[in-house]
Amino acid sequence: FTGKVLCLCQIKDGRILSSCLDNNTIRVWNKMDDKYVCELSLSEHKSYVTCIMQIADGRLVTASHDKTICIWEDMNGVFQKQSLLEGHSDGVYALCETVDGRIVSGSNDKTICVWKQMTKPNFVLEQKLTEKEDNGHKLGIRSLCGLNDGRFVSGSEDCTYKVWTYTTLSEEDTNKKWI
Repeated sequence: FTGKVLCLCQIKDGRILSSCLDNNTIRVWNKMDDKYVCELSLSEHKSYVTCIMQIADGRLVTASHDKTICIWEDMNGVFQKQSLLEGHSDGVYALCETVDGRIVSGSNDKTICVWKQMTKPNFVLEQKLTEKEDNGHKLGIRSLCGLNDGRFVSGSEDCTYKVWTYTTLSEEDTNKKWI
């Protein structure tokens, strides 16, 4: 590495993914002869990669300071970009997956985006959680965690965490939303 290592993630097949501050790539490392060797470099983001995760169906999700999220499909050991999610106005610094397969992203723009898969590989923005409309955070989102019961938790630079539940607001309201 020639710069700060920002994130690491081990995927199901044992390979390790990494990103550095000094370039806009994700490196894929595979263990060979008791050491890890970089076998692949993914470079679709226009700024440094801040977060990497593997979702339940095996695809990779990466977030970047460039305000975007990439979904990657493993095609016989080589990851190819499937889709690009755009909905934040500043760098994306946190990702998680909910138990029902939604992707949640948190940004320095103080918002949380919840992405729902419509048809593979397409995700659409289902809801954007903000301070003003949803009692969201006052500063940038830095961490997200999906909970086993379907909820998720967000942590922020505003020194708070919030637990989000997918529910209806009242018995008269049939539309569900994150509150």
